[in-house]
Amino acid sequence: MTYRQFYEETLVALRKVKAPNLYVEDFVSLANKAILDSCRVAYKLFETTQEWSDALETLKQDVTLTFRTITGPTYTGDINTPATVSYNANGKYNSEAYRITLPSNYWHMLGLELTTVNIKVVKCYPKGYVQSNEVKYLTSDQGAKAQDNDYLKIKSSRPYYQMRKSVANNIQDFTLFTGKAGDVLADKLYIEYLKLPELISLTVQDIERPIESDNTPEMEFTRDFCYRIIDAMVAIQMENSGMQRLSSYMPVNKPINVQQGSE
Repeated sequence: MTYRQFYEETLVALRKVKAPNLYVEDFVSLANKAILDSCRVAYKLFETTQEWSDALETLKQDVTLTFRTITGPTYTGDINTPATVSYNANGKYNSEAYRITLPSNYWHMLGLELTTVNIKVVKCYPKGYVQSNEVKYLTSDQGAKAQDNDYLKIKSSRPYYQMRKSVANNIQDFTLFTGKAGDVLADKLYIEYLKLPELISLTVQDIERPIESDNTPEMEFTRDFCYRIIDAMVAIQMENSGMQRLSSYMPVNKPINVQQGSE
């Protein structure tokens, strides 16, 4: 479904095809709000069923951060961009700490995996041994307990991460904890995340052009989810314009059942 088709389908749902009373600028603003609202609710149900997984599948991104490169830390994969990494050998929780910027299109984290390399013989593992481990999210109360609890203790085979609250220049960052410095080096970090949804842009020229000459970009979602977004968009427009149809529209055309699932 193209942006133009999305606009036309919205007019059909509003019953305003012959006499559209929605300015293009207003449509773009409301449509982008509907996209973000729908994606936000879909994220709550992401990977609970195949339907909701498919809805946001196009937003999934996989990147690899390589720590030790000549050009410095770099993300490669679905997006190729430099990364900023600051290192503290004795950071929070008495652990090595890496403060890492995420790609500029980051929205929600799905999973992290850290690969480390032994720089000397460690127990029964030889020098150069490569090990991969899941990086788990660390809450503040867990972090306080982890220092005295062997089952939670931060180490290279049990790394953790914390999202940072500060966001500078729209770039989100996080802190990776790998335990006490000494025997292993962080080599690669595999990150799976959801990227920010693309916002649409439409002009008067785009909608006045003959439909067979439509050259507007394709929506990045499945057709099924596009219709869910349209339902949300129509409900927002009806509420803004005070349409009496809203009271009957909402029970029949629920954009997304927000009662299902949980955070």
